[in-house]
Amino acid sequence: MMIWIMTPGFSDPISINVKGRELRGVVDKANYEKFRDAVQGKLEAIPDNLGRPMKTQVFKPEHVYSKVRNVAPDLIVHFRGLSWRSICGVGHSKLYLQDNDTGPDGCNHSKHGAFILSAP
Repeated sequence: MMIWIMTPGFSDPISINVKGRELRGVVDKANYEKFRDAVQGKLEAIPDNLGRPMKTQVFKPEHVYSKVRNVAPDLIVHFRGLSWRSICGVGHSKLYLQDNDTGPDGCNHSKHGAFILSAP
């Protein structure tokens, strides 16, 4: 397996199985950037369940964090502006599961954060 989504959620981290970094790595370090760019392009091109552009955003950690300390995933995915999410499973016959892990996010996941104040 070359890539895997590590956890379910609205902001999905993706790790690439890199030789020399992972115990059973398969992607050569020399091909890492080319492979990562290809994965990014394929994720950004995924259409929604009606065939429309999903406008998925795929970020490289070093472009969004001021400091990366070897703990960041290789890519971070926001499916349709954080309103769709991945599932933590394989082997489904469909690309989308409408009744599980999709839908708008009420308020607790945002790349901009939230501030709530309660005062008399």
